[in-house]
Amino acid sequence: MENNYWNCLKELDLFADVTPTNIGEEKEKFFSAVNKGDIYNPIFTYKYERTLFDVEKLVDAFRYTPQNENISQKYHSHFQREKQWITTFMQRNEGNFPQLLVKLYPLPSKEYQLLAHQLLSDNGITEASDNDELISADEALIIFEKTLKDAGYSGWQVGLKPIGAKAMVSSLRKELTIREGHSFKMSEIERLKVHEIHTHIRRYENGTKQPYALFRYGFPDYLETEEGLAIYNEEINKVLTALDLKKYALRVMACVWADNGSLYDVYAKLREFTTENDSWEIAMRVKRGLIDTSVKGGFYKDQLYFIGYQKVRQLSPEIREKLWIGKVGIADVE
Repeated sequence: MENNYWNCLKELDLFADVTPTNIGEEKEKFFSAVNKGDIYNPIFTYKYERTLFDVEKLVDAFRYTPQNENISQKYHSHFQREKQWITTFMQRNEGNFPQLLVKLYPLPSKEYQLLAHQLLSDNGITEASDNDELISADEALIIFEKTLKDAGYSGWQVGLKPIGAKAMVSSLRKELTIREGHSFKMSEIERLKVHEIHTHIRRYENGTKQPYALFRYGFPDYLETEEGLAIYNEEINKVLTALDLKKYALRVMACVWADNGSLYDVYAKLREFTTENDSWEIAMRVKRGLIDTSVKGGFYKDQLYFIGYQKVRQLSPEIREKLWIGKVGIADVE
């Protein structure tokens, strides 16, 4: 019965709701306008239109009640969160959708806005070094497959797709997806190995040794800890650069700027601190989920990386070690 719930979520494919199907085409239009001195805000399209049928499928699948009261409460919270997600995206075409989307991940607190701003105030625009060797996405795939094999993680599929992120892990599908057509720097490959395989997949694998599937797929609100731990792991493995940390801080500020402006407005702000391509990627990510990116508001999940990192690095070594039990949050182990 427990697996029915997770199989339903796998079938619903909720992450597709914030994965535009036309990123490449809209990026071309965006930069074509920028190069002419014009303004263009992308119009994104998506794979699905959510309906009440999706809610009913989720409700029907949620018939599992663990005997452990704490785990039962965690499952109920998880279910409510996924239900909120579906009902939010059912209203994507409504005028108040941007306000509903923000409720999934509210704006970062003033404390973390200040921390991010202070970090960005140290330097101006930062260009990455051109000395790093470049490899293709196909070559990156081979490296990631070998890394998984060497770590003893079996059953994972590594593939290429036109995704917004450079690489991403789906625990539900046991997939590591690499951005198709992207050229990777070797330093970037080393960082992604730590972030995606030695953190995200490692926590999944450790979760499979626990009595409930929640440990491998994620407790409610685990994501801030998940991404924060991944960045902390980058740091202790010496693959996190000052430029990388600045980009994570820029994701926090992008949420703030998106709340009062369009994708182009966010891009223009970001250009004060980083490159054209990085500015596009961060602005695109904070506006994904929307159709018309000229409106205020956005999908503010990306703040979790910087905020989670700040929280994880302040933990005692004993508490940090407990986080490796599976995909749990800090509150679940303290």
